[in-house]
Amino acid sequence: MYAIASILDPLSSLKIQELWKYLESDCGLIGIKKTPLPHFSWQGANDYQFPQVTEALRKLAGEITPFVVKSAGIGIFTSGAPILYLSLVKTNQMMRAHKKIWDLTESMGDQLSEFYAPDSWMPHITLAYHDITRQNLPCAFSILAFRPFNFDIKVNNIALIYQIDQQVGLREQFLFEKNIK
Repeated sequence: MYAIASILDPLSSLKIQELWKYLESDCGLIGIKKTPLPHFSWQGANDYQFPQVTEALRKLAGEITPFVVKSAGIGIFTSGAPILYLSLVKTNQMMRAHKKIWDLTESMGDQLSEFYAPDSWMPHITLAYHDITRQNLPCAFSILAFRPFNFDIKVNNIALIYQIDQQVGLREQFLFEKNIK
């Protein structure tokens, strides 16, 4: 599985890693360690056409101006394997970037996840998954529900990340290069 994502800036990464540590020490939630790279995803696919998608993202990164998004609170994607997440506020700039990314790379991906399609995308940072149960979910909510989640996240890159078997990593990363005018 691959994703086109943005890696969080150092300060935001530290905040997310602190939350992961609390969820581990207080609730026993360690599933996030399978993907221990603080990020949010723009698109997900089973595979991509390399090097076409790499070149497309390199070019696109030169056209996007760095921007800031705000975290907004916690949520849960319900299913047999729920995902606890930190939601991000959609801004016009973020939505324009998402549409550019989607339109440019849609034909280069194999089995794209429709959860990331422009009409259904909910930008988020995953806080816990793989091991959420009925027993530990109340613990996670009791830790997170009374914390303020209104910090800024500087978005200045686009990356290709992967999870193949037990390996997770960063394949490519491109900094946004367009100057703010």
